[in-house]
Amino acid sequence: MSSRRFIKNEQEIAQEAGVSDQLDPIRIFDLDSCGIDKERFFEQVGRTFEILEWDYYDVRRRQLEVIERELSDLTEQEHQLLRSYYLGEVDFDSLSPMIERLSERILAEVQSFLPFRKRCVSSFLLSLEGSHWNIQELSAKEYSQQVDQSDIRALPRQFLGLPSEFVSDRQFQSLLRSVAHMIHEIEQDVREMEVTCWNTSIVARPENEASNSPEGIHQDGADYIVSALVVNRENVRGGASRIFGPDKETKYLQYELGVGEGILQRDKNSSLWHDVTPIVTEDENIGDGVRSTIGFDIEIVRRA
Repeated sequence: MSSRRFIKNEQEIAQEAGVSDQLDPIRIFDLDSCGIDKERFFEQVGRTFEILEWDYYDVRRRQLEVIERELSDLTEQEHQLLRSYYLGEVDFDSLSPMIERLSERILAEVQSFLPFRKRCVSSFLLSLEGSHWNIQELSAKEYSQQVDQSDIRALPRQFLGLPSEFVSDRQFQSLLRSVAHMIHEIEQDVREMEVTCWNTSIVARPENEASNSPEGIHQDGADYIVSALVVNRENVRGGASRIFGPDKETKYLQYELGVGEGILQRDKNSSLWHDVTPIVTEDENIGDGVRSTIGFDIEIVRRA
């Protein structure tokens, strides 16, 4: 895969944004350039998204934000209890000493939050032998976001793994190898990488927008990321991928990925920050809107 086959690269993005500085690597690509049979790929991946489970970490995080905002006198023991609730170790009733101190209006807000994101995750080790990338699925593990330790998202979370029939699918493995190849073109000394794959559906209800970046402009904390490869857009508007400079204000790119398109970029220790705009329902009479994506967090393995 050569750079001329990308939809855009960092040089084109910099030129369009009027930025004179050399940007860290960015590649907007599509499945065609990866040599993937899109029809077969979407048929297989579609079945995967049908079995995704709701992410209740999102609901609990929003509830905790309200409780901590309203109750300034929380003890360290209560903070620990909130963290246990976030991790699903205790239920909502366990928070009753704090809940009883909330007004009826605030309690109604806390209880109003609904899940909006479904996802599953698996990790793989890709090793280069000659010109071929070998793929090894890694054991299930807990996942932590690489953020400040004061941020609750730094706590380890557990998710359902990808179905085995999807992991072994030739088209999916071709996608993994294409991502590895793109990174190898940027860093030719790379021989191993650990790739964490997230299959995610964001659901916008007629009365509520939804976003895959509820934390706002951020970095994921991996060496490289594919922030999204879009596999479905149904009854939605919005969902534009945005990339910013180190000041988190200078916008290098705003691009609404079509089905089959993705963005790869450098992340950790780079000048690039990103988010995605919320989605809303296109036609409220139809019902919910859905945007489904595959994302990758890629860590380069550097042997001594």
